[in-house]
Amino acid sequence: RSQGIAKALMAAVEEEARRRGRTQLAVGVEPGNTPARKVYEVLGYTYRKCGDSDTYKAEWEETIESGETKQIVVDALLMVKDLS
Repeated sequence: RSQGIAKALMAAVEEEARRRGRTQLAVGVEPGNTPARKVYEVLGYTYRKCGDSDTYKAEWEETIESGETKQIVVDALLMVKDLS
């Protein structure tokens, strides 16, 4: 932690988004992940409500060691940055 890796990675992601003509970038972060939330805040990301809720359901599949696919569902905060 605190080695600047996340900031460097996000700078590269933001530059690629700009190159592709995007004007905003959004990330989802779990409410309890305070270190990640702080990094995004420092980088200029702000919270956006998801309808009437502060969070949304983020879903994806992961392949576990046995080779099985597992469905992951977590609550996430939406954080958005204006790239213009």
